[in-house]
Amino acid sequence: MKASVLALVFGVLYFVGLSHPALVDYDEAGYAVVSKGMHETGNYLEPVLNGETFFEKPPFLYWMQCVSYSIFGVNTVAARAPTALSALLLVVVLYLGTRKELGEPAAVVSGLVLATSLLFVGLARVSFVDMPLTLWFVATLLLFHRALERDLESKGRGLLPFLGACACAGLATLTKGAIGILFPVGAALVHLILLRRFSILLRPLWLAGGLVTMLGVGFSWYLLLGLTRPEGFSFLKELFLVHHVGRFTEPMQGHGGSVLFYVPVVFLGLLPWSLLLLPAVDRATLVDTHSSRARLLRLFGIFSVIAFLFFSASATKLPNYALPVFPGAALWIGDLLGGERASAALRSRRARAALASTVVILSSLAALMVASHFAVGSLSGLPERAVREQPGLEYPIRLGAGPWLMAVAFVLGAAGLWVGFRRGNVGAMVVALAASFFGAELACVVFLAPRFERHFQQPLLRLAKEASTRLSPDERILMLGLRHRASVIFEAGRNTEYCTYRIKVLNEALAADRPRIGLTTQHFFEQFKESNGLERLASDRGYVLFRGGPSRACEVDR
Repeated sequence: MKASVLALVFGVLYFVGLSHPALVDYDEAGYAVVSKGMHETGNYLEPVLNGETFFEKPPFLYWMQCVSYSIFGVNTVAARAPTALSALLLVVVLYLGTRKELGEPAAVVSGLVLATSLLFVGLARVSFVDMPLTLWFVATLLLFHRALERDLESKGRGLLPFLGACACAGLATLTKGAIGILFPVGAALVHLILLRRFSILLRPLWLAGGLVTMLGVGFSWYLLLGLTRPEGFSFLKELFLVHHVGRFTEPMQGHGGSVLFYVPVVFLGLLPWSLLLLPAVDRATLVDTHSSRARLLRLFGIFSVIAFLFFSASATKLPNYALPVFPGAALWIGDLLGGERASAALRSRRARAALASTVVILSSLAALMVASHFAVGSLSGLPERAVREQPGLEYPIRLGAGPWLMAVAFVLGAAGLWVGFRRGNVGAMVVALAASFFGAELACVVFLAPRFERHFQQPLLRLAKEASTRLSPDERILMLGLRHRASVIFEAGRNTEYCTYRIKVLNEALAADRPRIGLTTQHFFEQFKESNGLERLASDRGYVLFRGGPSRACEVDR
């Protein structure tokens, strides 16, 4: 019954208003375009983006989106539905898979912690690979833990869940590549060494069956694609050397950061539960190997540490990479707040300080929401480059009731947490924190996300749809100074051609037999309309739809 309630409640948070905002450039819209192409052509092996092969990620997310398109049609909701469903399943699986070891209250709290965490909710509503990847990771760890526990009860009985764990690791590999195997295998090896049970992997059925299952599932697509492409396995160079090794050794697309990058990411992403993580680790007693509870917590702890250290060492850093750390953190916090000795654990000095500081954070967030209503009405003093590339920043922003509703949710959460803290009522504190962020996040997706879309995204997308009506079937939309706009491809159903704002490059793009149809910002249109003979066809909030013929401009490259 509790699993059904969790699914129903958080299904509202993850699915309501899923069409807002429009697909976000570049990655989310790019993935949706790739899967749209697969759905329309029936070629489910070779990913193609903007007319070129696209081997940034393996195809599991694309396949999920293709199924969703078949059910709901090709639209934004269908592109995001697989990720939202993955998030919902992840919360339910974490609850169902841990209630035996942690107990019903702690398992419920663990699910609530994960389900309401800021980063988790954000990634539940965008079509990135990280959510289904984390689902497979959690399934792998739970099945591996179950295999070890069954083997302790009766030697050999754990083979079936072990093979299930290997299959899930293979699916993780189909979702995001080699880390799908490296992370869970690394955590399993460290866990078995600490348990002094490493020999279990040397059993012929476990070793052979596990390898065949994991590699057979995980590398099935790689093998099929390599055997069917004329170029053979040449795509592995781009997939592994560029997007695996390359991302680890060098910052890609400017996404770099210090080795401490993920410390604030985890802190902010785990809100409102972040400050409870340290007392939760103290409570977890991970050195105890005599209880199933401790073994489970330690396995997830090892996995979270491996993921955190790996991404911290990687040169390319993005906040969404940290998501696999969160299930383990949620279990620790759930064990602290829902365990048998929760009231006693929360009387420690560190726990009391964490709870009091959380009240301060919620109050500060409420004040920030109120201030935002007055601060962002008109954004001035922004860098010229930001304004010319995102013309929506030049226009007043009306946030409506969203910030006020979020402020109310934070104030009520702070008050409920403080009352529960003073009375020593752990249940009241959990409900206050979960309800506070649930309400604030729901207000954000219902009231703020549509306004964001109308202000920043829809003007360009409306012009993109109009541009598609003026083009022949094989023509591309010329994007002058508008880099990485896969959302245009998805909404307009047209491939694009990027053109920098250098005169020589623009001359070459316009030197065609027929006039080119393109999109740009008001800034670039005014800069080139005379010298390049650009004709305005339509405008919308700082974006311009233009027609340009063979250029009359000078040949000087600025």
